Amino acid sequence: MEQPTKSELKIFQAAKEIFLEKGKEGASMREIAKRADINASMLYYYFRSKDKLYERVFIEELHTFFGDFIDSFVETVDFQAFLHRFIDTYTDKLAKHPHIIRFILWELDRGAGLVTQTLHAIFDERGFSRNPLLQRVEQAISDGHIRRVDPLNLILTLIGACLYPFIARPIVERIFTETDILDQDFSRRRKTEIFDVIWNGVKPDSI
Repeated sequence: MEQPTKSELKIFQAAKEIFLEKGKEGASMREIAKRADINASMLYYYFRSKDKLYERVFIEELHTFFGDFIDSFVETVDFQAFLHRFIDTYTDKLAKHPHIIRFILWELDRGAGLVTQTLHAIFDERGFSRNPLLQRVEQAISDGHIRRVDPLNLILTLIGACLYPFIARPIVERIFTETDILDQDFSRRRKTEIFDVIWNGVKPDSI
Protein backbone atom coordinates (compact mmCIF):
# COMPACT_ATOMS: atom_id res chain seq x y z
CA MET A 1 0.00 0.00 0.00
CA GLU A 2 1.36 3.43 -0.95
CA GLN A 3 2.19 5.75 1.92
CA PRO A 4 0.29 9.06 1.86
CA THR A 5 2.31 12.09 0.82
CA LYS A 6 2.98 15.01 3.14
CA SER A 7 0.36 17.03 1.26
CA GLU A 8 -2.24 14.27 1.65
CA LEU A 9 -1.59 14.11 5.39
CA LYS A 10 -1.98 17.89 5.71
CA ILE A 11 -5.22 17.78 3.74
CA PHE A 12 -6.55 14.89 5.80
CA GLN A 13 -5.81 16.61 9.12
CA ALA A 14 -7.29 19.92 7.96
CA ALA A 15 -10.39 18.17 6.61
CA LYS A 16 -10.91 16.26 9.84
CA GLU A 17 -10.70 19.45 11.90
CA ILE A 18 -13.15 21.35 9.69
CA PHE A 19 -15.61 18.47 9.29
CA LEU A 20 -15.68 18.16 13.08
CA GLU A 21 -16.20 21.89 13.53
CA LYS A 22 -18.89 22.35 10.88
CA GLY A 23 -20.08 18.96 9.69
CA LYS A 24 -19.99 17.84 6.09
CA GLU A 25 -22.59 20.33 4.88
CA GLY A 26 -20.97 23.32 6.59
CA ALA A 27 -17.44 22.59 5.37
CA SER A 28 -16.04 23.83 2.07
CA MET A 29 -13.15 22.57 -0.03
CA ARG A 30 -11.78 26.13 -0.20
CA GLU A 31 -11.66 26.33 3.59
CA ILE A 32 -9.98 22.93 3.83
CA ALA A 33 -7.35 23.97 1.28
CA LYS A 34 -6.68 27.16 3.24
CA ARG A 35 -6.37 25.28 6.54
CA ALA A 36 -3.99 22.78 4.90
CA ASP A 37 -2.00 25.67 3.39
CA ILE A 38 -2.22 24.30 -0.15
CA ASN A 39 -3.91 25.56 -3.31
CA ALA A 40 -7.36 24.32 -4.25
CA SER A 41 -6.18 22.59 -7.41
CA MET A 42 -3.89 20.32 -5.38
CA LEU A 43 -6.77 19.48 -3.05
CA TYR A 44 -8.92 18.40 -5.99
CA TYR A 45 -5.97 16.47 -7.43
CA TYR A 46 -5.83 14.24 -4.36
CA PHE A 47 -9.55 14.19 -3.54
CA ARG A 48 -11.94 14.74 -6.43
CA SER A 49 -14.83 16.05 -4.34
CA LYS A 50 -15.89 16.98 -0.84
CA ASP A 51 -17.97 13.79 -0.68
CA LYS A 52 -14.92 11.63 -1.39
CA LEU A 53 -12.77 13.50 1.13
CA TYR A 54 -15.44 13.28 3.82
CA GLU A 55 -15.94 9.58 3.17
CA ARG A 56 -12.18 8.96 3.44
CA VAL A 57 -11.93 10.86 6.73
CA PHE A 58 -15.00 9.19 8.21
CA ILE A 59 -14.00 5.65 7.23
CA GLU A 60 -10.47 6.08 8.57
CA GLU A 61 -11.73 7.49 11.86
CA LEU A 62 -14.16 4.60 12.33
CA HIS A 63 -11.47 2.04 11.48
CA THR A 64 -9.14 3.64 14.02
CA PHE A 65 -11.83 3.67 16.70
CA PHE A 66 -13.54 0.32 16.20
CA GLY A 67 -10.79 -1.87 14.74
CA ASP A 68 -8.61 -2.58 17.76
CA PHE A 69 -11.65 -2.12 20.02
CA ILE A 70 -13.31 -5.18 18.45
CA ASP A 71 -10.02 -7.08 18.56
CA SER A 72 -9.73 -6.38 22.30
CA PHE A 73 -12.81 -8.28 23.42
CA VAL A 74 -13.76 -10.96 20.90
CA GLU A 75 -11.17 -13.44 22.18
CA THR A 76 -12.31 -13.38 25.82
CA VAL A 77 -13.79 -16.72 26.92
CA ASP A 78 -15.29 -15.83 30.28
CA PHE A 79 -18.36 -13.61 29.93
CA GLN A 80 -17.56 -11.54 33.00
CA ALA A 81 -14.13 -10.84 31.52
CA PHE A 82 -15.80 -9.93 28.23
CA LEU A 83 -18.10 -7.45 29.98
CA HIS A 84 -15.22 -5.83 31.86
CA ARG A 85 -13.10 -5.63 28.71
CA PHE A 86 -15.93 -4.16 26.63
CA ILE A 87 -16.96 -1.58 29.23
CA ASP A 88 -13.40 -0.51 30.04
CA THR A 89 -12.20 -0.30 26.44
CA TYR A 90 -15.30 1.37 25.01
CA THR A 91 -15.51 3.96 27.80
CA ASP A 92 -11.81 4.79 27.57
CA LYS A 93 -11.98 5.14 23.79
CA LEU A 94 -15.01 7.44 23.98
CA ALA A 95 -13.17 9.61 26.51
CA LYS A 96 -10.06 9.74 24.33
CA HIS A 97 -11.87 10.25 20.99
CA PRO A 98 -15.03 12.29 21.73
CA HIS A 99 -15.09 13.55 18.13
CA ILE A 100 -16.17 10.11 16.91
CA ILE A 101 -19.52 10.60 18.66
CA ARG A 102 -20.13 13.79 16.68
CA PHE A 103 -19.21 12.06 13.42
CA ILE A 104 -21.56 9.14 14.08
CA LEU A 105 -24.48 11.33 15.18
CA TRP A 106 -24.17 13.42 12.01
CA GLU A 107 -24.13 10.27 9.91
CA LEU A 108 -27.12 8.80 11.75
CA ASP A 109 -29.04 11.96 10.88
CA ARG A 110 -28.09 11.39 7.23
CA GLY A 111 -29.38 7.82 7.19
CA ALA A 112 -26.39 5.92 8.65
CA GLY A 113 -25.42 4.37 5.32
CA LEU A 114 -21.71 5.13 5.69
CA VAL A 115 -21.66 3.92 9.32
CA THR A 116 -23.26 0.62 8.38
CA GLN A 117 -21.04 0.14 5.35
CA THR A 118 -17.87 0.82 7.34
CA LEU A 119 -18.78 -1.43 10.27
CA HIS A 120 -19.61 -4.29 7.92
CA ALA A 121 -16.23 -3.79 6.24
CA ILE A 122 -14.49 -3.95 9.63
CA PHE A 123 -16.37 -7.16 10.48
CA ASP A 124 -15.54 -8.69 7.08
CA GLU A 125 -11.84 -7.88 7.46
CA ARG A 126 -11.84 -9.87 10.70
CA GLY A 127 -13.73 -12.82 9.27
CA PHE A 128 -17.07 -12.18 10.98
CA SER A 129 -20.08 -13.15 8.90
CA ARG A 130 -22.36 -11.55 11.52
CA ASN A 131 -22.09 -8.91 14.21
CA PRO A 132 -19.43 -10.22 16.65
CA LEU A 133 -21.26 -8.79 19.66
CA LEU A 134 -24.38 -10.77 18.81
CA GLN A 135 -22.28 -13.88 18.29
CA ARG A 136 -20.54 -13.37 21.63
CA VAL A 137 -23.79 -13.03 23.58
CA GLU A 138 -25.45 -15.93 21.77
CA GLN A 139 -22.45 -18.14 22.54
CA ALA A 140 -22.56 -17.18 26.22
CA ILE A 141 -26.25 -18.13 26.36
CA SER A 142 -25.59 -21.42 24.56
CA ASP A 143 -22.73 -22.27 26.95
CA GLY A 144 -24.84 -21.47 30.00
CA HIS A 145 -22.55 -18.61 31.08
CA ILE A 146 -25.53 -16.24 31.24
CA ARG A 147 -29.26 -16.79 31.46
CA ARG A 148 -31.49 -16.63 28.40
CA VAL A 149 -31.96 -13.00 27.40
CA ASP A 150 -32.66 -11.16 24.17
CA PRO A 151 -29.12 -10.72 22.73
CA LEU A 152 -29.94 -7.55 20.79
CA ASN A 153 -31.52 -5.80 23.76
CA LEU A 154 -28.61 -6.77 25.98
CA ILE A 155 -26.15 -5.27 23.48
CA LEU A 156 -28.21 -2.08 23.11
CA THR A 157 -28.35 -1.71 26.90
CA LEU A 158 -24.61 -2.26 27.21
CA ILE A 159 -23.68 0.18 24.43
CA GLY A 160 -26.20 2.78 25.62
CA ALA A 161 -24.98 2.66 29.21
CA CYS A 162 -21.41 3.36 28.08
CA LEU A 163 -22.25 5.91 25.40
CA TYR A 164 -24.98 8.06 26.94
CA PRO A 165 -22.87 10.08 29.42
CA PHE A 166 -20.66 11.27 26.56
CA ILE A 167 -23.60 12.21 24.33
CA ALA A 168 -25.35 14.02 27.19
CA ARG A 169 -22.19 15.47 28.71
CA PRO A 170 -23.10 19.18 28.23
CA ILE A 171 -26.47 18.65 29.93
CA VAL A 172 -25.24 16.29 32.66
CA GLU A 173 -22.39 18.57 33.71
CA ARG A 174 -24.71 21.60 33.88
CA ILE A 175 -27.41 19.85 35.90
CA PHE A 176 -25.03 17.90 38.14
CA THR A 177 -22.50 20.69 38.55
CA GLU A 178 -19.93 18.67 40.50
CA THR A 179 -19.77 15.99 37.80
CA ASP A 180 -16.97 15.77 35.25
CA ILE A 181 -17.67 12.97 32.76
CA LEU A 182 -13.97 12.81 31.84
CA ASP A 183 -12.77 12.64 35.45
CA GLN A 184 -10.91 9.37 36.06
CA ASP A 185 -12.61 8.69 39.39
CA PHE A 186 -16.06 9.24 37.86
CA SER A 187 -15.11 6.97 34.95
CA ARG A 188 -13.93 4.22 37.31
CA ARG A 189 -17.15 4.34 39.32
CA ARG A 190 -19.27 4.47 36.17
CA LYS A 191 -17.57 1.37 34.75
CA THR A 192 -18.21 -0.52 38.00
CA GLU A 193 -21.89 0.49 38.05
CA ILE A 194 -22.43 -0.53 34.42
CA PHE A 195 -20.82 -3.91 35.03
CA ASP A 196 -22.83 -4.56 38.20
CA VAL A 197 -26.15 -3.64 36.59
CA ILE A 198 -25.54 -5.72 33.46
CA TRP A 199 -24.03 -8.74 35.20
CA ASN A 200 -26.71 -8.89 37.90
CA GLY A 201 -29.29 -8.90 35.13
CA VAL A 202 -27.78 -11.75 33.09
CA LYS A 203 -25.88 -14.01 35.48
CA PRO A 204 -27.20 -17.57 35.76
CA ASP A 205 -29.57 -18.34 38.63
CA SER A 206 -27.00 -20.80 40.01
CA ILE A 207 -24.55 -17.99 40.82
